[in-house]
Amino acid sequence: MNEGINSGSNPKENKRQLQPGDAERLADYLARNTKAVVVPEHLRECGPEVAELEAEIVAFRSKHSLEKLNSIIDISPDLAITFEFADDISSEKRIASAVKSFEKFNPEYVEVYKKKIADVRAIVLSSGEKEKFEIRMAARRDIVPIMLKLSVLIKETNISPEKHQELKEQCKLLQKAIGGINKGKVNHT
Repeated sequence: MNEGINSGSNPKENKRQLQPGDAERLADYLARNTKAVVVPEHLRECGPEVAELEAEIVAFRSKHSLEKLNSIIDISPDLAITFEFADDISSEKRIASAVKSFEKFNPEYVEVYKKKIADVRAIVLSSGEKEKFEIRMAARRDIVPIMLKLSVLIKETNISPEKHQELKEQCKLLQKAIGGINKGKVNHT
Protein backbone atom coordinates (compact mmCIF):
# COMPACT_ATOMS: atom_id res chain seq x y z
CA MET A 1 0.00 0.00 0.00
CA ASN A 2 2.61 2.62 1.06
CA GLU A 3 5.53 0.83 -0.51
CA GLY A 4 7.35 4.02 -1.59
CA ILE A 5 7.49 5.40 1.95
CA ASN A 6 10.15 4.11 4.26
CA SER A 7 8.17 4.45 7.46
CA GLY A 8 10.56 2.52 9.64
CA SER A 9 13.70 4.55 8.96
CA ASN A 10 15.11 7.45 10.92
CA PRO A 11 13.96 10.89 9.64
CA LYS A 12 17.57 12.09 9.61
CA GLU A 13 18.38 9.34 7.12
CA ASN A 14 15.54 10.48 4.86
CA LYS A 15 17.00 13.98 4.34
CA ARG A 16 17.44 14.83 0.71
CA GLN A 17 20.93 14.11 -0.54
CA LEU A 18 22.76 16.93 -2.33
CA GLN A 19 22.26 16.71 -6.04
CA PRO A 20 24.89 17.73 -8.59
CA GLY A 21 24.81 21.52 -8.93
CA ASP A 22 23.22 22.19 -5.51
CA ALA A 23 26.45 23.53 -4.02
CA GLU A 24 26.97 25.92 -6.95
CA ARG A 25 23.35 27.15 -6.78
CA LEU A 26 23.69 27.71 -3.04
CA ALA A 27 26.96 29.63 -3.46
CA ASP A 28 25.41 31.75 -6.23
CA TYR A 29 22.30 32.46 -4.12
CA LEU A 30 24.38 33.48 -1.10
CA ALA A 31 26.62 35.70 -3.24
CA ARG A 32 23.59 37.56 -4.63
CA ASN A 33 21.43 37.70 -1.51
CA THR A 34 23.62 38.38 1.46
CA LYS A 35 24.54 41.83 2.67
CA ALA A 36 28.06 42.68 3.67
CA VAL A 37 28.39 42.41 7.41
CA VAL A 38 30.96 44.57 9.17
CA VAL A 39 32.95 42.44 11.58
CA PRO A 40 32.85 43.99 15.08
CA GLU A 41 36.63 44.45 15.30
CA HIS A 42 36.50 46.52 12.10
CA LEU A 43 33.92 48.96 13.45
CA ARG A 44 34.99 52.58 13.67
CA GLU A 45 35.10 54.49 16.93
CA CYS A 46 31.73 56.22 17.21
CA GLY A 47 32.76 59.19 19.36
CA PRO A 48 33.54 61.76 16.66
CA GLU A 49 30.55 60.77 14.53
CA VAL A 50 28.17 60.86 17.49
CA ALA A 51 29.43 64.34 18.38
CA GLU A 52 28.98 65.44 14.75
CA LEU A 53 25.43 64.05 14.61
CA GLU A 54 24.51 65.68 17.92
CA ALA A 55 25.85 68.99 16.59
CA GLU A 56 23.76 68.60 13.43
CA ILE A 57 20.63 67.90 15.50
CA VAL A 58 21.27 71.05 17.55
CA ALA A 59 21.88 73.04 14.36
CA PHE A 60 18.64 71.69 12.86
CA ARG A 61 16.70 72.70 15.95
CA SER A 62 18.19 76.19 15.92
CA LYS A 63 17.59 76.66 12.18
CA HIS A 64 14.07 75.20 12.07
CA SER A 65 11.52 76.14 14.70
CA LEU A 66 9.89 72.88 15.80
CA GLU A 67 7.01 74.99 17.09
CA LYS A 68 6.45 76.47 13.61
CA LEU A 69 6.78 73.08 11.95
CA ASN A 70 4.30 71.52 14.39
CA SER A 71 1.86 74.38 13.76
CA ILE A 72 1.59 73.48 10.07
CA ILE A 73 -1.51 71.26 10.13
CA ASP A 74 -4.34 72.52 7.96
CA ILE A 75 -3.31 73.10 4.38
CA SER A 76 -5.18 73.99 1.22
CA PRO A 77 -5.64 71.39 -1.54
CA ASP A 78 -3.20 73.40 -3.70
CA LEU A 79 -0.57 73.32 -0.97
CA ALA A 80 -1.14 69.58 -0.41
CA ILE A 81 -0.52 68.92 -4.12
CA THR A 82 2.53 71.17 -4.08
CA PHE A 83 3.95 69.26 -1.11
CA GLU A 84 3.20 65.95 -2.85
CA PHE A 85 5.01 66.90 -6.04
CA ALA A 86 7.65 69.19 -4.48
CA ASP A 87 10.55 66.89 -5.19
CA ASP A 88 9.44 66.34 -8.78
CA ILE A 89 8.80 69.97 -9.67
CA SER A 90 12.14 71.09 -8.31
CA SER A 91 14.24 68.75 -10.45
CA GLU A 92 14.16 68.32 -14.21
CA LYS A 93 16.28 65.19 -13.71
CA ARG A 94 13.58 63.61 -11.49
CA ILE A 95 10.90 64.49 -14.04
CA ALA A 96 12.93 62.92 -16.85
CA SER A 97 13.54 59.81 -14.74
CA ALA A 98 9.84 59.48 -13.90
CA VAL A 99 8.83 59.97 -17.53
CA LYS A 100 11.34 57.33 -18.62
CA SER A 101 9.96 54.93 -16.01
CA PHE A 102 6.35 55.63 -17.07
CA GLU A 103 7.27 55.13 -20.73
CA LYS A 104 8.66 51.73 -19.85
CA PHE A 105 5.93 50.46 -17.52
CA ASN A 106 2.86 52.65 -18.02
CA PRO A 107 3.17 54.71 -21.23
CA GLU A 108 -0.39 56.05 -21.08
CA TYR A 109 0.43 57.86 -17.85
CA VAL A 110 3.30 59.94 -19.34
CA GLU A 111 1.07 62.75 -20.62
CA VAL A 112 -1.04 62.70 -17.44
CA TYR A 113 2.12 63.06 -15.35
CA LYS A 114 3.55 65.85 -17.52
CA LYS A 115 0.24 67.74 -17.30
CA LYS A 116 0.12 67.24 -13.52
CA ILE A 117 3.65 68.67 -13.16
CA ALA A 118 2.71 71.64 -15.37
CA ASP A 119 -0.45 72.20 -13.32
CA VAL A 120 1.48 72.04 -10.03
CA ARG A 121 4.10 74.47 -11.33
CA ALA A 122 1.28 76.84 -12.29
CA ILE A 123 -0.20 76.89 -8.78
CA VAL A 124 0.14 80.28 -7.17
CA LEU A 125 0.23 79.92 -3.42
CA SER A 126 -0.87 82.66 -1.06
CA SER A 127 1.91 84.25 0.97
CA GLY A 128 0.92 82.23 4.06
CA GLU A 129 0.87 78.96 2.13
CA LYS A 130 4.16 79.80 0.46
CA GLU A 131 5.72 80.40 3.88
CA LYS A 132 4.42 77.02 5.14
CA PHE A 133 5.79 75.33 2.03
CA GLU A 134 9.23 76.92 2.37
CA ILE A 135 9.48 76.18 6.10
CA ARG A 136 8.52 72.52 5.72
CA MET A 137 10.54 71.84 2.57
CA ALA A 138 13.71 73.36 4.03
CA ALA A 139 13.33 71.12 7.08
CA ARG A 140 12.67 68.07 4.88
CA ARG A 141 15.88 68.74 2.94
CA ASP A 142 17.93 69.23 6.10
CA ILE A 143 16.70 66.09 7.87
CA VAL A 144 17.96 63.74 5.13
CA PRO A 145 21.70 63.85 5.96
CA ILE A 146 20.91 63.55 9.67
CA MET A 147 18.90 60.37 9.11
CA LEU A 148 21.60 58.94 6.83
CA LYS A 149 24.27 59.52 9.48
CA LEU A 150 22.08 57.86 12.09
CA SER A 151 21.76 54.73 9.96
CA VAL A 152 25.52 54.64 9.27
CA LEU A 153 26.30 54.90 12.99
CA ILE A 154 24.59 51.63 13.86
CA LYS A 155 26.01 49.77 10.86
CA GLU A 156 29.62 50.94 10.83
CA THR A 157 30.59 52.16 14.30
CA ASN A 158 30.79 50.73 17.77
CA ILE A 159 27.91 52.87 19.09
CA SER A 160 26.07 51.32 22.01
CA PRO A 161 22.43 50.36 21.45
CA GLU A 162 21.41 52.76 24.22
CA LYS A 163 23.18 55.76 22.67
CA HIS A 164 21.82 54.88 19.23
CA GLN A 165 18.31 54.69 20.66
CA GLU A 166 18.76 58.08 22.33
CA LEU A 167 19.85 59.67 19.03
CA LYS A 168 17.08 57.89 17.17
CA GLU A 169 14.47 59.35 19.53
CA GLN A 170 15.87 62.85 19.02
CA CYS A 171 15.69 62.37 15.24
CA LYS A 172 12.17 61.02 15.53
CA LEU A 173 11.10 64.26 17.22
CA LEU A 174 12.50 66.21 14.26
CA GLN A 175 10.71 63.94 11.79
CA LYS A 176 7.42 64.28 13.66
CA ALA A 177 7.74 68.06 13.58
CA ILE A 178 8.09 67.90 9.79
CA GLY A 179 5.21 65.45 9.58
CA GLY A 180 3.62 63.73 6.62
CA ILE A 181 0.74 64.73 4.37
CA ASN A 182 -2.42 62.71 4.96
CA LYS A 183 -5.87 63.67 3.65
CA GLY A 184 -5.03 67.33 3.17
CA LYS A 185 -3.44 67.79 6.57
CA VAL A 186 0.08 67.54 7.91
CA ASN A 187 0.13 64.62 10.33
CA HIS A 188 2.68 65.02 13.15
CA THR A 189 2.09 61.68 14.87
